[in-house]
Amino acid sequence: MSLVIHILGSGSGTPLPNRFPSAQLLKIAERFILLDCGEGTQINLRKHRISFNRIETICITHFHGDHVFGLPGLLQTFNLLGRVKPLRLVALPAVHEFIEFTFTKAGYKNTYPIEHIVIEENSHQTFSFDFYDIHCFPLSHRVPTCGFLIKEKKKERKIKKEFVTNYNPSIDEIKAIKAGKDFHLPDGTVLSNELITISPPEPLSYAYVTDTGFDETIIPYIHGATALYHEATYLSDQVSGAYEKKHSTAAEAAYIAKLADVKKLIIGHFSSRYKDLCLFYKEAQSIFPHTELALDGKVIILP
Repeated sequence: MSLVIHILGSGSGTPLPNRFPSAQLLKIAERFILLDCGEGTQINLRKHRISFNRIETICITHFHGDHVFGLPGLLQTFNLLGRVKPLRLVALPAVHEFIEFTFTKAGYKNTYPIEHIVIEENSHQTFSFDFYDIHCFPLSHRVPTCGFLIKEKKKERKIKKEFVTNYNPSIDEIKAIKAGKDFHLPDGTVLSNELITISPPEPLSYAYVTDTGFDETIIPYIHGATALYHEATYLSDQVSGAYEKKHSTAAEAAYIAKLADVKKLIIGHFSSRYKDLCLFYKEAQSIFPHTELALDGKVIILP
């Protein structure tokens, strides 16, 4: 199993010809989750040849246009495509109100149900689904904003083939072993669960952190993530502007990655003032070597 991250938009503020506003498509546990939905998201979904119908959950970080203005159009496209599959929308109250207002005023009638999952402002919440959990935590921005940690469900232990061959356990016994129980032989001998099973791989996880000022309080929520996407709107020469607008520099994103002991850092949300994005890579990589740039069209596969 792997994490697959399609970068659909890596910019902040206004769209550029080769840099659309924030949007990513995450494939985890073979499920598709859309993270933010700035203008142009649909275009890059089509460029990536991603089936719109496979998107089962959309997570929106906050109600700023470069993260949400593509959402009404995408939801309406689902209608035009005749979608019937349910969709989850995980977002703060303002985003849900925005969508309900837009659809009401435009007279849209959905062909599919939307499950509105509301994140309380400045709260820490976990939403659990069949194959993954979504952990939400507050970020430090100018309007209520949340970050996400999407983590696979822990898989069951696998039973060793030689054990099944030698002892021929029943279906109920197999279920008990997978649930962590030991195996008892007729003579009273106990075979420990660890002896007869194989540990599953560690669940993969993806932390999505945008928009925010430098904030060490998020570290417990993202610690040890397989990958962290952290906004890096500015370089360090604009640190005062970043502080004023509650954004981060590439160096600050790298410090967070280092403190959180993540495996990989991906930086994006670049200000349109910058043309040479290699400068962002150099600044972050000098602090956290396992850094990668989020560039429109890039596909990142982990581990």
